[in-house]
Amino acid sequence: MNGNIKVSIIIPVYNVGRYLPKIIDDIRNQTFQKFEVIFIDDGSTDNSLEVIRSIVKTDEQFNVICQKNQGTWAARNAGLRIARGDYIYFLDPDDRISSNLLFDNIPLLQKRDSDMIVFGYNDYEFVTNNILSEVRYKKFVKRNYHITKDNVTLFYKIGIFNTLWHKIYSRKFIINHKIEFPRWTNAQDRGFNLRFCSYDPLITFNNSDKAYYSYFRHRPGASTVNFKNNLTEIFNSSAKECFKMLDNLEINADSELLFLIIVRDIFMNTFFNAFRSGSPKSLRNKYNYIKLWRKYYVHVPQKGLPIYERIIVILLKFKLEIVFLLLKECKDLLQK
Repeated sequence: MNGNIKVSIIIPVYNVGRYLPKIIDDIRNQTFQKFEVIFIDDGSTDNSLEVIRSIVKTDEQFNVICQKNQGTWAARNAGLRIARGDYIYFLDPDDRISSNLLFDNIPLLQKRDSDMIVFGYNDYEFVTNNILSEVRYKKFVKRNYHITKDNVTLFYKIGIFNTLWHKIYSRKFIINHKIEFPRWTNAQDRGFNLRFCSYDPLITFNNSDKAYYSYFRHRPGASTVNFKNNLTEIFNSSAKECFKMLDNLEINADSELLFLIIVRDIFMNTFFNAFRSGSPKSLRNKYNYIKLWRKYYVHVPQKGLPIYERIIVILLKFKLEIVFLLLKECKDLLQK
């Protein structure tokens, strides 16, 4: 069995028992079968572990690790430590995958001798099942890409450094550079990707029109729908990882990249976090929370930015976050 393992599929699990049968079926239906599956149960209190153990008993390709609740960062690191495949694929248990995901992408990785492959996906609304976006990489036609000053802002803008589930990674590259997930309660995907990309990997794209992954947004109970008190600190840590990557690759951030890192990621995530479930109730308390982002402010040059981004930068420079808060309140009132 060990000699036939090309891919280790690592799946962190926490109270997703109702979704596991579908994703297990998707995995079993893969047309490429040289894989192992490592479930890491992160202290589930529902029937998740029961579902997984019923599969592990009957199928040697499936394995399970049990641990006390520590978070997805710890679960994925635990999976990496015992993985045996040449490649690593991180899968979320409440999404869906195409039957040809491994069959189409593993040969591309091997043929192009790449360290990471990025492939297309569809973004769905969980409740309605409506497609929110269809993401493809048709314009990326080169055999391999290094991260350079000419493409880093584009890569950042389109989310190449964000999620895990539309990428497959070289396990050898991960081991050689001792890459692990950061101990963050959010955005661990980005932390891992930024660390991975700090070592100048060869990145290839599957530029076909196929969607290999179905990502579902706004699932009830998902961690992304609830207020996180430390979210600003996490995105500041993410910014530090990004600047570390740029330093390692000897790339200077342009105005647009700085805007994305400082304004879009730190400020905007702080701002919208103030309106999630469990966030401060009163307008005053929301404003006091949003102001916490100021200690992470970094000057963003306006040169080269479109006019609306310049306006945002000016407002934030003069600590006028209240403008965004009032605009949000007015919009919500008009929609009632």
